Amino acid sequence: MEIAVRANAKLAEGPRWDAATRRLLWVDIEGCELHVLESGKDRAIRLDAMVGAAAPTTGGSGLVALADRFREGKDGQ
Repeated sequence: MEIAVRANAKLAEGPRWDAATRRLLWVDIEGCELHVLESGKDRAIRLDAMVGAAAPTTGGSGLVALADRFREGKDGQ
């Protein structure tokens, strides 16, 4: 087993593989971040609330479940 990302997350959860874009989505619930791992690089997207889950959707956008609402956007933005 190897460590794929050293993110120092507060509470990392919910890895979801997006086969269409070949990327891994995961969340840091208490850190309020959506992470996108693509081509070996992890990108953290800061959100304005705790995030519970992220899932790829058709058309290249993603769906993020925040503490108080759902949010959809291109590349998690």
